[in-house]
Amino acid sequence: MIAHKDVETVFSLLEDQDALRARTSFLTRMDRAVPTLSDPVKWIDFNASGGFVRAGISTDPEAGATLLRDPNEDADIARLFQATKHGAIKPGEIKRFADSDSFAWAVPPAHPTTAGAHEVNIRVLYLSYNLVSDVLDIFNYRVALTGAERRVVNQVLAGLRLREAATQDAVSFETKRSQMKAVCLKLDCRSQNDVIRLVLGQLVHLLRFSAVESDQTLVAEDFVADFCPSGAQLRVHRLGDDRLLRVIECGPSRGQPVVLFHSMMFALVLNRAAPELWRHDIRLIMPIRPGYLDSVGAEAPFDPKLVDRFARDMADYVQTALPGPARIIGHSFGTTVALRFAALYPERVRAICLISHLIRQGPRQTRSLYARFAESLARLAVSPRVFRGLAKEFRNRYASPSSFRKALRKVFRHSPADLRALEGTATESPLFAAINASFQSSYAGVADDFFAFYDRMCVDALGDVTHPIQFIHGTEDHAFSLAEVERLARSDYGDRVCRIVGAGQLSHGSHAAEVWHQVANWFSECSPSAARL
Repeated sequence: MIAHKDVETVFSLLEDQDALRARTSFLTRMDRAVPTLSDPVKWIDFNASGGFVRAGISTDPEAGATLLRDPNEDADIARLFQATKHGAIKPGEIKRFADSDSFAWAVPPAHPTTAGAHEVNIRVLYLSYNLVSDVLDIFNYRVALTGAERRVVNQVLAGLRLREAATQDAVSFETKRSQMKAVCLKLDCRSQNDVIRLVLGQLVHLLRFSAVESDQTLVAEDFVADFCPSGAQLRVHRLGDDRLLRVIECGPSRGQPVVLFHSMMFALVLNRAAPELWRHDIRLIMPIRPGYLDSVGAEAPFDPKLVDRFARDMADYVQTALPGPARIIGHSFGTTVALRFAALYPERVRAICLISHLIRQGPRQTRSLYARFAESLARLAVSPRVFRGLAKEFRNRYASPSSFRKALRKVFRHSPADLRALEGTATESPLFAAINASFQSSYAGVADDFFAFYDRMCVDALGDVTHPIQFIHGTEDHAFSLAEVERLARSDYGDRVCRIVGAGQLSHGSHAAEVWHQVANWFSECSPSAARL
């Protein structure tokens, strides 16, 4: 038992108000039941018309859920879908699977969405015998039900009469009656119906495990389904302050985890990386920053500490979701956040790789449109409001993939390698649609990234990073020259510059095989003790 006096003593080092808040938060957390379940909670969402919306697998209410757009990705969920699709189950109804101890239970979702095409009408939970038993133990730990008593509760919840339960278990009806009487006595219930009502109320606890704030995931779900490589998944990680961090994962599920701090052009990164991830056994993990892949009208106020806040979120994620310090990649404007994360939380980082690092050191000598564009943005970095206004205009002006294609072709017209990366092959023609779709739902995040970058510059954070860094840069990058990157490399820290011959700003697209080969080699060379102490 926790002694409140001890807690008060521990937090007495803080200021009075902070100490009070710390004690209250700590004691509340300690009183909150966070059980470990034998089986994951699996569920399906259906809309008002009985159409499938999404499915999920949840193992921990603090960690979020893995979202599935195809119910056939999991055998139990596929079975649940077949039994309950097209309105075959009503809200509140329980449907037993005849050949097992599991059953389906249809309940209103814990976090219903706003009205619209994706509105969730019911959430159907897949309840196994182990889940029901665990919930009984969690809420009735003082009475210690036996295995036989937990089983009879599961059977009557699933809709069996006691005679049917006796036949199923090859025991007498009197044996089942005796077991149910024992349950009633232990749970202080007058009848079997009272037991059912009580346990159903306790099973509502499982909704906490399946809770997903759907409005925050719909756009990202659609993007993963429509534009990400086969096998990509959207995960939802619950942070310590109860906010959600959305994460896209690609590559082999058991591959070496590598965390990507993305840029605006993340659709191109994910598209071109897919075969290389399997070749090098890399599981690419891309946490989505606030403002990216958000629903229309979800624009949040600008956070002046957005870089530090996301770095803090990543420290939470790495500590709770990864097996150890992270191998991180910063790409383009994502390098700002990657470097800041490494500077603030060096113990959470194993190795760093920066692809197409955007550096500004004095005026540009090149006259490329991209370089002039970047210089103009730098001069406009007077407030986030300016950048959001610019981003809104870009979103409105380039609303279609074809218009977006024209704009990008103009920006990169002096870089044949970048144009090849954007155009791809005939089978990858939807790439402009993917880039456009991501920008249309990410303009606020793009604007905030641009402002944060030009307001403080990547070079500011570089001096605080104690890990060796590999820079991967194209020799034909007309926006940020290789010479500038080479001047930043710190020989005393073991930094390395990897030159991708013939590549431009989009080396990850035009020379994906070479880029990911260098990434894999660098991370394999860096040991857990690579950070300079």
